[in-house]
Amino acid sequence: MAQPGPAPVEPSAGAGQTTVVPEVPVDKKNRNEITVGIDPIRTGFNPHRVSDDTAFVQSLARLVLPSSFVDGHMNKDLLVSAAEIAPTDGAAQVVQYRINSAAQWSDGSPITGADFRYLWEQLSSQPGVINSAGYQSISDVRTSEGGKLVTVVFHRKVADWHELFNNLLPSHLLSVGAEDFSQALGTQVPASAGRYMVRGIDRKRGVVELARNDRFWGADPADVELLTFQEVATVSRSIEMLRSGQLSFAHVTPSETSRDALVLAEGLQHRFVDRNVQLTATFNTQTVSDAGTRAAIASALDIPLLARLASGRSADLAIAEVPGRTVVDEGVRREAAHSLSSPLKVAADPADETARAAAMAIVDMLHKAGFSAQIVQSDLADITGKRMAAGEVDMVVTWQRSAEDTLTAASRYSCPPDQTKKPANLAGWCDTDATDFLAAALAGHHEETAAVDLVRTIEAKQTLSVPIMTDRRIDILGAGIVTGESSLEKWPVVADASVLATAYEWKDE
Repeated sequence: MAQPGPAPVEPSAGAGQTTVVPEVPVDKKNRNEITVGIDPIRTGFNPHRVSDDTAFVQSLARLVLPSSFVDGHMNKDLLVSAAEIAPTDGAAQVVQYRINSAAQWSDGSPITGADFRYLWEQLSSQPGVINSAGYQSISDVRTSEGGKLVTVVFHRKVADWHELFNNLLPSHLLSVGAEDFSQALGTQVPASAGRYMVRGIDRKRGVVELARNDRFWGADPADVELLTFQEVATVSRSIEMLRSGQLSFAHVTPSETSRDALVLAEGLQHRFVDRNVQLTATFNTQTVSDAGTRAAIASALDIPLLARLASGRSADLAIAEVPGRTVVDEGVRREAAHSLSSPLKVAADPADETARAAAMAIVDMLHKAGFSAQIVQSDLADITGKRMAAGEVDMVVTWQRSAEDTLTAASRYSCPPDQTKKPANLAGWCDTDATDFLAAALAGHHEETAAVDLVRTIEAKQTLSVPIMTDRRIDILGAGIVTGESSLEKWPVVADASVLATAYEWKDE
């Protein structure tokens, strides 16, 4: 039975990006706690925004936010049932969800269809969100029976509908609107509904604390009372803290000498893992409309060098492959450079040091190849929501999901769902034949590999984006965590997040 728990910690007036967190006692002998090292947090905590799509944010979401399905299986804690029903009134598909009557947010508010509707409204209409295509296929979300019965009506069939409505947000605490959603969960997670709740976030100390959610109504509550995530600046510092027992685990970005240091570190296990996310330079096809010009610009970029400069290392890099890349001779490249009427504006969010370094290197490479170029620095919400649509940016460098499944492919390469002029994808590219094919793939009429193959063909012909490198990371296991598997190599790999997403299964040694 769920027990009343403390209300979420609210930010004090004028607190900025800091949520007050009680000091952690030095002596933790009597506390059931695990401390994990993570990269410095430079984003917000919204798992649905491209700008916040980090391994830690996605893992945090899995620990504190409810999802309709998890790894392809219905979440029986959140839902009593979820199934397609006979469509009516010309709908292409109707799916009905029945929410567990006990399901509630950590502030005591019930989880209802309003949370489903909020997520649909935001992800179907806002720029800079992840995998919008599935939500853009929905025409309505209706609620009944006190908000516990949710009926989702689709105007376009989505075969993989179970991938929708994951990481629900507390709609009763969030405002509706483009700017509001760009800031939603920017500094805190106001309410939780997972096995953990956010106890506090302290940006100055670099600490995120999760407490076991005593309002969690489902089976198998978390065993560990407190999960503390501590920012660690370097891999060497992580190793030092793991050896001293200050950390039990670390999930961080590699450095130049990480592998050598870890080989020498006795008593620690490690593994390298890749997320399904790539650092990518995406063209704005509204301003760089000619495919030949885009190919000429892309040909000026040395991808391996760009990856090294962006990451600050040459070791353990997952450099992106660019199959079918157009070969452009120097004369054509020079002609393309002369055809541009203004400098190429390459944008990146300065909060993302890797993207910013890549953007600066791209500008330098373009200069060397004879192109006039300059960097534009602004937050990603401003870049994707305003500047690209206004023609103030020609290329944006950011992390993007790899188009390895139909939903991602359709989200990145489809036309807008209506007749508005608002771009449906980051590149602002629209081809009705491709959109029709991807819609058929979404409906399950084509094999998933067909959608991925189409994307490769589109990129080979259109050069809409230039992948630079995959997000490669390190898991390091010290002492203090008990799981069903002692070998780190056999721990699960969560492609869009990290193994931290499974921390609710851990036990304190």
